[in-house]
Amino acid sequence: MGIATFVENDHGTAVARALFYEAWWFELIMIWLCINFITHIGQYKLLSKEKLPLGMFHIAFIVIIVGAGVTRIFSKEGVIHIRTGNAENVYYSSENHLQLEGGAGVHYSEGAEFTSKTFKPTSYDLILDGQEFELVLEEYIPAAKSSFIPGSETIIELSFVNEGTREDQMLRHGETLVLGDISLEMQEGGNAPLRIYKSDSGWQIASEVHLQVMEMATQQIGVLHANSVETLKLRSLYQWETGALVVRDIKENVSLSYIPEEDPEIAKNYADALKMSLYDSKNTKLASDFFPKVSYKPAWIAFNIGDNTYHMTYGPKAQKLPFSLYLNTFDLKRYPGSQSPESYASEVMVQDNGESWPYRIFMNNVLDHKGYRFYQSSYDADEQGTILTINQDRPGTYLTYIGYLFLGLGMFLTLFAKNSRFNMLQRRLGKLSAGTSLTILLSLLSFAVKGQENRSPESFVVPKEKAEAYGKLIVQDLDGRMKPLNTLANEITRKLSGKAEIEIQNEGETIVLSPEQFLLAVQLEPAYFSSLPLIKVNQKKSLEVFQALGKTPTGHLNFMDFVDEEGNYLLSELVEKANLLKPSERNEGHKELLKTDERFNIFYAVLIGDFLKLYPNRLDDNHTWYTSSQFTNGFEEEDAIFVQNIGKLYLSNLKEGLLTGNWEKADEAFDYIDLYQKEAGKAVYPKEAEIKGELLFNKLKLGNRLFGYFWLLGLLMLGLAITALFISGKALRISWKAGVLLAWIGWVVFTLHLSLRWYIAKHPPWSDGFEMLVFVAWGVLLFGLIFGRKSHFTVPLGLLFSGTLLFVSFLDWLNPEITNLMPVLHSYWLKIHVAIIVSGYAPLALSAIIALLSLCLLIFKPSIPNSRWWLSMKELIVVNELSITVGLFLLTIGTFLGGVWANESWGRYWAWDPKETWALISVVIYAVVLHLRLIPGSRNAIIYNLASLWAFSSIIMTSFGVNYYLSGLHSYAKGDPVPVPNWVYVATAILFIISIAAYLRFSKLTEAEKRQLMI
Repeated sequence: MGIATFVENDHGTAVARALFYEAWWFELIMIWLCINFITHIGQYKLLSKEKLPLGMFHIAFIVIIVGAGVTRIFSKEGVIHIRTGNAENVYYSSENHLQLEGGAGVHYSEGAEFTSKTFKPTSYDLILDGQEFELVLEEYIPAAKSSFIPGSETIIELSFVNEGTREDQMLRHGETLVLGDISLEMQEGGNAPLRIYKSDSGWQIASEVHLQVMEMATQQIGVLHANSVETLKLRSLYQWETGALVVRDIKENVSLSYIPEEDPEIAKNYADALKMSLYDSKNTKLASDFFPKVSYKPAWIAFNIGDNTYHMTYGPKAQKLPFSLYLNTFDLKRYPGSQSPESYASEVMVQDNGESWPYRIFMNNVLDHKGYRFYQSSYDADEQGTILTINQDRPGTYLTYIGYLFLGLGMFLTLFAKNSRFNMLQRRLGKLSAGTSLTILLSLLSFAVKGQENRSPESFVVPKEKAEAYGKLIVQDLDGRMKPLNTLANEITRKLSGKAEIEIQNEGETIVLSPEQFLLAVQLEPAYFSSLPLIKVNQKKSLEVFQALGKTPTGHLNFMDFVDEEGNYLLSELVEKANLLKPSERNEGHKELLKTDERFNIFYAVLIGDFLKLYPNRLDDNHTWYTSSQFTNGFEEEDAIFVQNIGKLYLSNLKEGLLTGNWEKADEAFDYIDLYQKEAGKAVYPKEAEIKGELLFNKLKLGNRLFGYFWLLGLLMLGLAITALFISGKALRISWKAGVLLAWIGWVVFTLHLSLRWYIAKHPPWSDGFEMLVFVAWGVLLFGLIFGRKSHFTVPLGLLFSGTLLFVSFLDWLNPEITNLMPVLHSYWLKIHVAIIVSGYAPLALSAIIALLSLCLLIFKPSIPNSRWWLSMKELIVVNELSITVGLFLLTIGTFLGGVWANESWGRYWAWDPKETWALISVVIYAVVLHLRLIPGSRNAIIYNLASLWAFSSIIMTSFGVNYYLSGLHSYAKGDPVPVPNWVYVATAILFIISIAAYLRFSKLTEAEKRQLMI
């Protein structure tokens, strides 16, 4: 399955499905698994009272696999496209079919899926109207782009607007092309309202409707009156009331062919194509063409057999519904001031046997009628049409859900049943010495970011209270999120300097500017700040940058260093070359160049005010906010004058306040801006509590501060644990209890931090890579504290690992900004599915750390260990297994709840998306780890600890590898891999060396000592 995800990334979903997920051998494995589960139920008496939880697990997986089989064989999927004001009862299957039809209906239809890796030329014997024919599949072209070769045809290349979407088509002689409500023919004597043909005087266009004509090159406008003919003008726009047409070119004496696009990036824009031909019994070719793959409405070609006309195609098959859907309207809501959709919905009327009723279909809200479920999938570019996904799979879905229910019940019984393995481990742990201590040596690496910061002249430093008031103004970011200006100022400062404040040197004095003070200072004196070295540059990795700029390597450069005397950006060519490279092809110099380019552009945007979208346009339906320089963008006249001048007036009054100490005019101008925002932008203006919450969140910066607290406390508690190896006493016990109390206080503060972020963002704080890592850090600490009652070592380990995850999350490679959600994530399932599955990562991470600690203890095993050492090792193994059990249960439940969410959103509970595939792989791997104790050859401590440690790599792949290295619904890099950081290789090598050393040390133990480590 893991290999299949990489095949999908490189060759597409269709190839992965054909070679793996829908292959006969994969289905055979599923059947084999079912047989094994059934056999084990009888062999191990898993339905007995004592073993019922295990029996539930086996029954659950049997039912789930059977349900998947029912779905695979009997379910129907497809899409239906409906335009506003129209009813539709025909949908197109998700499977492709070879289809031939004539006047009497469908004569031949057979499901057939082909990919570039599985296609082989083949033929089908057909009988049409009593005659024998041969349908030959000749060629399959991946990423097929059209090409013309010498031939005998005349082909018109044209573009037209169809249902709000531009379509590029080709028209041959005698063919008719439907252009919405009218049609076009390429022949003089045809019946279509539009006709293009060649006469003695050249190419002509005849129209029965009035057309407006615009020459694209000259923008000259003319008309073609109804029922008239004129010379055809290439690359001119012919418009009628409901559509438009452009004839791009006319190819004469050619034949159409297709060739594969070699450039992988360009190839993504082309569909695969199948070439097929039809021959009669005398081997005479009756028809031949290329058929590009589409999701609905495939192109048909016509051919004649005697007096009868037939058509053939390859593509989705049209299926009829027993009812119709009428689209009243399509409703698209965007984030304020952004083109990003917040949500979209289809207002339909269900029409069935003379009855009709309304229904609203949107993401996570499906229409269910007569066994068909309709899901909001996509929409037309002009927002006047909708595309719905259709699924008919009640039996398979219900069976699978029953399997999920059995699975959850089995997990519940395992956790709470008296005789379960989980409770046996807890009882065993209680018998182990509570005073057991461990010998441990951990080394932590500290990273300090050193660099100069930025400062401004004291005469331009606005008083902090004025700057803080300025930070309370609301700004609209590029994604449409409404947030305090304080948040934007913090983001800019962090991007430019990597720190929370800006420091600059002025006449030997260091001046510290808050983010808001810096933002105002740049606006007050842009020329001065352009000359200050404020743009951070890496001296070692940016040698090419310094060479291009003609500068000596230094830690910071000023804005003017990047432009020449004419204002040209000196790094433009280098940046363009770096952007053309794939992320995996970029070296450290390229990556640092792009970071420097980003900082330059941020500073440039600050200089010209591009970020300061402070002014709402009350006439804008999308509630867009603008900068002061955009005052011409549809504002009312009075508002336009206000927007153009109020910012300048405010800055001017601030200067006066700096000189005189009188801030009345500045405060008055500020109050005008604040009032204008609240009145003109009241539709999207945040609540006062939300503003205060975000300002508090920014001020506390708990995420940045907690990792140091956790590290320090974790090291101190680790020292206490080591000390307990040699001495005991009241002071040590009090110190330990105080440490645990401080750890719980840290966790409570951490929880408040996440809760505040949730409140500000209006969605749970686990929707992206940064939030997921922070949430795992929270969970690791929680489980470390919970299991601290079983083993003291879990508390310092939880603190240290949680602090490390927090530290890593705030490095440059993840974006901590609060962002808007995509439409499908506006669901309660985000809270349930993601929370459960990410919570499962925490105990699994804890088990990996415990396994690493166990391996290190084994390597440094005393020559004659006492009983306390052996008990400590057993204690860690038990806690490890408890952690894996809890983590596996959460991971499994979360994974299958994700399937439920997917079924509610897209109409299928399992689609072999790389994320869900790797989640399943992780479930299987950890299930194998827990079952190692049942295999005689692997029932020992070293194999279990090694498996626990390295199994976590599947979680890393699931949570980060899929996101950044594979393509799919959950991917951020769209399969274009980013380079693996060097420290990953170093860490992997260290873990590998530890693993080998521990294995060699274990092999030297006596059999009695090995048995000592078994649970």
